[in-house]
Amino acid sequence: MLRDEYNKYQDQIARSSRKDNRKKLGHFKEIQFTAKEWIEIKELNEELEPFNHLTKIMEGDGPTGAFVLPNYYQMISDLKAKDRALGREAALHPMYAKMIEKLETYQEEALECETLVMATLLHPTFQLKLFTHFLPAKANDAKAFLEQHFQKRKNIDNKLLEKTKPTNINPGNIFDLYEAPETNEKTKDLEFYIKNMDHLQGPCEKIPKVF
Repeated sequence: MLRDEYNKYQDQIARSSRKDNRKKLGHFKEIQFTAKEWIEIKELNEELEPFNHLTKIMEGDGPTGAFVLPNYYQMISDLKAKDRALGREAALHPMYAKMIEKLETYQEEALECETLVMATLLHPTFQLKLFTHFLPAKANDAKAFLEQHFQKRKNIDNKLLEKTKPTNINPGNIFDLYEAPETNEKTKDLEFYIKNMDHLQGPCEKIPKVF
């Protein structure tokens, strides 16, 4: 009889202890981490933070299209450098490999988006130089794409000029002179742009970046 009461009392104490421990352990319940595991969790959170920032940049309402390709390239480069430094035995190596693979897939998809490519080409900091220096395999396609749209816009402008150009120019009329076609040879705008002659020093502090 006494033994039964004692066992019942012990069971009550054990249940109460487990209940209290669950409260103390909080969200993780019965899972406990060592100091080394907490360090690895902290490192993981630090590695995931740039992805959160990059997602916010790409989902934002501001003019961020020009920074998608540069940020993809830089993040992939940074992850590859970290992976090489840690080695294949590191706890984060499998994660790095998966992240790099996924980012390269997203980068290829972004490179197929004409809007993002054109936004990058027309940004005064990046221009065609970003492709020739960092994405050389895509440089010729990007240049051809730029030339195609430049010529298309030039044709539209020429048609508008033909409609507005006066038929007779009076040298004595200052207003006619302003409408007269130029006699000097103009700088080839596209060549000027492709050769990066008007490249801005950068990147400036206002450029949103995750690297």
